[in-house]
Amino acid sequence: MTAPAVAAHGVTKRFGPFTALDGVDLDLMAGEVHGLIGSNGAGKSTLIKVLCGAYAPDGGRLEVEGRRVGNATPAQAERAGITVVHQETQLFPELTVADNIVVAAPNRRGQLMRDRRADHAEAAELLGTLGTGLEPGRRAGTLDLAEKKLLQVARRCAPGRSC
Repeated sequence: MTAPAVAAHGVTKRFGPFTALDGVDLDLMAGEVHGLIGSNGAGKSTLIKVLCGAYAPDGGRLEVEGRRVGNATPAQAERAGITVVHQETQLFPELTVADNIVVAAPNRRGQLMRDRRADHAEAAELLGTLGTGLEPGRRAGTLDLAEKKLLQVARRCAPGRSC
């Protein structure tokens, strides 16, 4: 059996006298999509922040692909492949889909200026690999909500970033 991509075992998080997470267990397998549903104050956002390194857990342990990880920073969590697509869309509506994907990606060609043609080709390849159906040249402001979410996922998988 394959180890979960991300696992939480007995994770606890407290804020003063308030316990936000109390012994949370969670296994996330590669390729799965999950949603956290619950009332306000149930700990959904706190759990996500613990998983992505924004908060250190007060108890329990976190694993990535079966390897225990300590209190990771957000950058370390991202290098381990843990990224978050937030509920609010954070896109540049006047830019193309391709431009939105590469806007925060490092320029891997070592040039001062970006090569838009190469960026467009890389974005098209990524969109094809992810099976989004999005056109790289389409303006992001014309996308519907579901397409905007797909674009946010693609941006988290941009060249030079983990996915």
